[in-house]
Amino acid sequence: MKREEAETMILAAIQERTGNLVEDKDTHLLSGAIPIPLVDWLYVFDALEQKTKLPVARVLEDHDYTVFTVRGLAGAICERWGE
Repeated sequence: MKREEAETMILAAIQERTGNLVEDKDTHLLSGAIPIPLVDWLYVFDALEQKTKLPVARVLEDHDYTVFTVRGLAGAICERWGE
């Protein structure tokens, strides 16, 4: 999966599962700039795992909170499963 494809998939999952549109791929997704309750991230990661057939949530095991941007998550996904 290419980084751009991962970014598009993440943005779509966020919009589908939370109704929020992320305009800046570098916005920290837990900062409060985007009003998404923490529990909704479970649904976002579930959607990503269904689409990719990969355990996407596992990227969080190898990274700290700073990865929680669209670009950061896409990079971590591509780093773990190849670009």
